[in-house]
Amino acid sequence: MRMTQRLFTLLIGLLICGTTYAARPRLAVVGFTNTHRDERLAKGHERLRDNLEAALLQCGRFEIVERSRLEALLSEKNLAREGLIADPLGAIAGLQGAELDYLVMGSLEGDSEATKAIAKFVRVSPPGTGTVTHVFEAVGVTVPYVGYLAYELAQRAQEAFPLVGKAFRVKGDEVIIDIGANDGVRGDQEFVVLHVEGTPGDPYRETTDVAKLRVIDMQDRGCRTEVVETLRKDIPLVAGLLVVSSRPARQDGRGAVHRRLAVSAPRTVAPASPEADGPWFASALATELTNRQSALDAQVLEREHLEALYEEFRLSELPVFNWEQAAKAGNLFSANMLVTSTLSKPKDGYEVNVRVDDLEHGRVLQGVRRNGKDLTELASQVAQALTELLRPPALRAVGDRGLAAAVQFNYDVVPSGQYAYLPRAADLVTVRLENKGAQAMRLRVATEVAGYCTRPLVREIRLDPGSTNEIGFTPPLDREKIASLGDNVKTTVQCRIDSLTGEESKLLEDSHEITLLPPSTWLARMRLRNLSEPLDDYATIVAWVEQSDPLTGVRARAAQLCEIGGLLGYQPNFLKLGEAATEGSLRQQWREYIQKQVKAVYKALQEHRIKYADQPVITFPADAGQRVMRPAEVLAHPGANCLDGSVLFAAALFPTLRPILIITGSHAFVGWQTWSHPTAPWDVLETTQLGTGDFDTALEQGRKAAERAGILDLLEGRDPAGKLEFSDTGLPTVAAPNGAVLIDVRLARQFYESYRNPDWEDTSNLIRGILAPSK
Repeated sequence: MRMTQRLFTLLIGLLICGTTYAARPRLAVVGFTNTHRDERLAKGHERLRDNLEAALLQCGRFEIVERSRLEALLSEKNLAREGLIADPLGAIAGLQGAELDYLVMGSLEGDSEATKAIAKFVRVSPPGTGTVTHVFEAVGVTVPYVGYLAYELAQRAQEAFPLVGKAFRVKGDEVIIDIGANDGVRGDQEFVVLHVEGTPGDPYRETTDVAKLRVIDMQDRGCRTEVVETLRKDIPLVAGLLVVSSRPARQDGRGAVHRRLAVSAPRTVAPASPEADGPWFASALATELTNRQSALDAQVLEREHLEALYEEFRLSELPVFNWEQAAKAGNLFSANMLVTSTLSKPKDGYEVNVRVDDLEHGRVLQGVRRNGKDLTELASQVAQALTELLRPPALRAVGDRGLAAAVQFNYDVVPSGQYAYLPRAADLVTVRLENKGAQAMRLRVATEVAGYCTRPLVREIRLDPGSTNEIGFTPPLDREKIASLGDNVKTTVQCRIDSLTGEESKLLEDSHEITLLPPSTWLARMRLRNLSEPLDDYATIVAWVEQSDPLTGVRARAAQLCEIGGLLGYQPNFLKLGEAATEGSLRQQWREYIQKQVKAVYKALQEHRIKYADQPVITFPADAGQRVMRPAEVLAHPGANCLDGSVLFAAALFPTLRPILIITGSHAFVGWQTWSHPTAPWDVLETTQLGTGDFDTALEQGRKAAERAGILDLLEGRDPAGKLEFSDTGLPTVAAPNGAVLIDVRLARQFYESYRNPDWEDTSNLIRGILAPSK
């Protein structure tokens, strides 16, 4: 087996000189020019410089000249940093003789869609003084975070400067090599043993791969390795043969990975658990995830490191971790994925709700909900579920140019009514690509839902040698075809990968059968194919809380009926407080003021003579799906079950007021905040009374429903375990005791709207799922 042409070219110069090149190159990262057109990256070149310097230092392959030392050196030589970046070859002569091998500089460019970072290595010390020896590029989507670009540049620099040593002693499958930690070797790094044919100085000497080694023990000046694969049985493995690192060094023995995972301490919610339970659970979960790092393809950050980053970027001052702040911080080795959770302690044990945030792109991978009596066991269950969720698809060789690819279909059942929300959990299709060849590749990936897309979703991708790319695809559906669906249908999700390098050719084609649900079907629990347990997805019910012309008419009629002259929301102008007003009387005035508006909406809906549809009791969450009518449909065909009526009423209150939906084991009702304040209580109403009872009766029945669900004290703010709080940065649901789930409609809509699928041209109806109902 011959070694790759790329590695052979890199070694030719070293072999001619008869050197092993174990010493680490000495680098100074000078800086980058910045022509980026996105204002968020106005100082991106500074963060890129800092990140690249940290990445090159972290990989252990290079010695980095301290910035103060570089500034002193430039001052001594009467050189300006800006002059070096603008004209490195003209100014390089002034640095001859310095304890420096390379200057690293480059550029940052792009627009609101894509960003490119270029790093150039300029040789300072002879031989080759003043020449640009290496140029590396990294390209990605435009986000404030530039650390991932610096990481890619550092990885490619590592590949361009392989570790080279010799086999010092061979005994069976154990090989001692003469380079170690001082030379940049990292734990469990792999090497290739080379047999060189020809005499020293011969530029046409050939090299042959003999065996693959893996480091099992490391010292400062040497390593003990083991043979993991014999490549040539006809060439003996003996002392004196060259060994060359076969891939970039793993960081801290845990793998050179793109995912850097941090576990944040849980936020306690009512009913609150003891104060010490949160840190205990976070520590246990971090330990369990650390034990699963190889399966996760992730590096779990140490708690001390995470806390240092919080302090450095003042993130600890935030009540809830904010991904935007983390992204703007731009630190390469801060987390790019964060595990957050809420912890409560109902009477029968603990309940945890855990999710994973993608900090780079502001996406939320919905996590898991678990119940149990033992926190350690819960941490193990959550870690296993997250491992299943985040595990990358297995790659397989495609074509003959070194491409490895995997197509992962994430769903068996796809609800078209909440289709726009799928990417919050996982895209319809995930494609992972890796270029193991020596040449860059141009690829085209196309996906579609057969028969239900106007056209395939197509992306063209450039894949550099040694690079990996993982892309999600959720192709937009044809609105008219989906609107005509009346029942479940079987169809296929199709994916095709074509090579655009040279003559266009098909490399891979795959498909997966799915069940496509009609737009009237809501799934409260979403099943991903790589998860053993479903994801609780209650908040997606807000896809049905939509505005329409018939509902506008209801609101206009309510404004006419309202005792205070209209639906004015939480405006304080009506209050006649006087000096004697107490806090209690103020709260009561607020409550009555809001109730008058809700009462007007109730009366306006009663005029439509909506009758309660006495359907068979459905146990939530209905794994097979629950049919839910949209508000316009209920008004056109006045008949609704408890969930239909609650959705209708919430849509009529929103956005003037702040409604919530409450779903219990077999029932649903609606509520609203009694005034605009974090500590304000919530009133509730039973919509099944619309056809038969007055407003006061509906209020009383709503209180009884809340009492049966065990949440009345929580809604009233009397629960000793704490007040009702919804997250304004994550999924705005609260899991209460006895299985009730409360959903803040306003925050849920904001949560889903915050991720706009860039592949969809028309996002005007994003919040309404995939279609607008007939008017």
